[in-house]
Amino acid sequence: MKQEIKAFRSLVEAAHGDQKYGKQPYINHIDHVVQVAKRFGYCDDVNMIMGCLGHDLLEDTNMNLKTLRTLVPEEVAMGIFNVTDEVRKEGEGRLENKERTFHNRTSKSQFAIKIKMFDRIANIESCIAENIPKLLLMYLKEHTFFESILRAHEVEPNVWRYMGYLKETIIKHNMNVCK
Repeated sequence: MKQEIKAFRSLVEAAHGDQKYGKQPYINHIDHVVQVAKRFGYCDDVNMIMGCLGHDLLEDTNMNLKTLRTLVPEEVAMGIFNVTDEVRKEGEGRLENKERTFHNRTSKSQFAIKIKMFDRIANIESCIAENIPKLLLMYLKEHTFFESILRAHEVEPNVWRYMGYLKETIIKHNMNVCK
């Protein structure tokens, strides 16, 4: 692991502090997102790995964009900013907020779109592994929107094919849970 990645991972872990992802330390989720990116060929892409490491910094910690820009390359800082959900408007649901954020921010950058997709894959894989049907149903409801993102923005076909596989896995998983 390159020194800059190792140092940034330590910063991310400290920033998330005692936060949990399910029952696990939050850094486990962060590492999972990095592993997903590596599975899709981003093993040596320092910016992509840093973007995956920091993808929740602006949304879930006290980090701000100004400070982040002093710590990482501009592409990484803006990628992290562009995957950060905008503040929900009154009465706005989760999916509406995700769609608005995507159209206003994420869609501006292939780099950000990939981070968002790697995060989504890690989220779904974790929910399957930890048997969390409620979240799996939420992700299933959002799948059509995310699939349209992948196709419209020409994300690598192997990523959207894998998302399709995950959709089928969610359907089978929830059918088994509901029996």
